[in-house]
Amino acid sequence: MSLMVFDDSKIEQIKKRNEQGSEEKFDVVEASAEAKGGSELVYARVKERVPEDVWNYFQVILSRVRELEDKPKILWFQDTSQDPEVQFLKKKEERDKFERFIFPSDWSLEKYHLDLGVEYEKSVVLKNAIEPIPAHTKPKEGPTRLAYISTPHRGLDVLIAAFRAAKFENVELDVYSSFKIYGWEDKDKDWEPLYNACKETPNVNYHGSVSNEEIRTALQQTHILAYPSVYKETGCISAIEAMSAGCVVVCPNLAVLPETCANFAWMYGYCEDKSDHAKKFAYVLKDAIDNFWEPPVQAGLGFQKQYFDMHYDIDTTAKQWTMMLSTIKDNLESQKQKKHHDKESESRKKTDEDQKDS
Repeated sequence: MSLMVFDDSKIEQIKKRNEQGSEEKFDVVEASAEAKGGSELVYARVKERVPEDVWNYFQVILSRVRELEDKPKILWFQDTSQDPEVQFLKKKEERDKFERFIFPSDWSLEKYHLDLGVEYEKSVVLKNAIEPIPAHTKPKEGPTRLAYISTPHRGLDVLIAAFRAAKFENVELDVYSSFKIYGWEDKDKDWEPLYNACKETPNVNYHGSVSNEEIRTALQQTHILAYPSVYKETGCISAIEAMSAGCVVVCPNLAVLPETCANFAWMYGYCEDKSDHAKKFAYVLKDAIDNFWEPPVQAGLGFQKQYFDMHYDIDTTAKQWTMMLSTIKDNLESQKQKKHHDKESESRKKTDEDQKDS
């Protein structure tokens, strides 16, 4: 299987350009004020559910440290430990500026601990969460619908190569992929050849960037999330939403995906060679397409939805955030009061000693 769409040299070229001083990074969470990626959505949904006085007591920073305010600081990671933006944390004096480090997965926490020395005692795993997808019935009539929901550099070229080679019958692929979601329309120019390949491939519908509400609606008509990821995810909101929507998720065992998908995904061994990757992916994808309506698969998808609706519910996660922040706030206030009390006691003691001396 030949990958003629978008090769690694192009991706490396873009990465190298970003590493040479551009303020716009290749894979930034905090891409622009208009960014509406999965991380930004989770941040906004948690913030609106945590009591305002508790949230505003802290500076909660999403991944990218820019200006530090005169508040207790919480650093909420969504990027990998290899990202250039987080290497400053190798210095303990930099880590000491933060009250807590929040991670979306145990995998991510372990990587930051091993690679950057982030302390376990200051780290908390609070998983990314969603508003559960409403219960619905998948369409039995018509084609089996596949979806790719991510930026293009995370595996879209592998997917298109596999889809072209497999020549599936009665299958359609919806591609929701663009950097516009991060406010990076200019970056899409580099990926036009891949977008054009989507548009030129029979039974592939290229939608570009759409709102999260449109994605959630589309997932109710989707049977399979086709995600041959080549990117080291730290949480993967798209997989969480797809599983809540009762979709089969086909993906490799790369980075956090085994943890996030919790043994429900149709998973295969990741390999770096993209041609081999596409072959493996196509094999498992065909199996998922052929067996989607089998009773054991449907029973498993029902259990899958229950699991993801319970474990990745945004209201539950927001309560965990509230409890954590409230506890830290109370402890910090107690420490302040103790310091104030100790200072007053010391002052009184000194006054008494001065009076005795006189």
